[in-house]
Amino acid sequence: MIRAFAAVLEDDNSLVRRSALDLLLTSLRLDSLAVKDARAEDRAILMRAACSVVLRRDLALNRRLYTWLLGPEEGSENQSLYFRANALDLLKSTLEVCLKLHVIPNYMTDGFKGRNGQSLR
Repeated sequence: MIRAFAAVLEDDNSLVRRSALDLLLTSLRLDSLAVKDARAEDRAILMRAACSVVLRRDLALNRRLYTWLLGPEEGSENQSLYFRANALDLLKSTLEVCLKLHVIPNYMTDGFKGRNGQSLR
């Protein structure tokens, strides 16, 4: 189930990604048993896919992602506690792995040019 969510989050259609994030918010929160009992590899795959929506530069997607990471409670203190308890370690380890492996999605380099004028893609 977690890998299915990850696959949907990487879909090209922003409405599909938005719906997937809405489902994450309602039925697959970071403090849920489904996430806590999942294998570490599956949790990392889900976090990597969820964080990749930031690279799409869509405010509606980013807002949903931040709500998923910070929890449903209002107030910065509650959000900070939720983030530290449920998301921080997973997010940190996932980003460290991505940086070590140089995992950069193709769409991140679309349209960017190197110093010599050639596409970075």
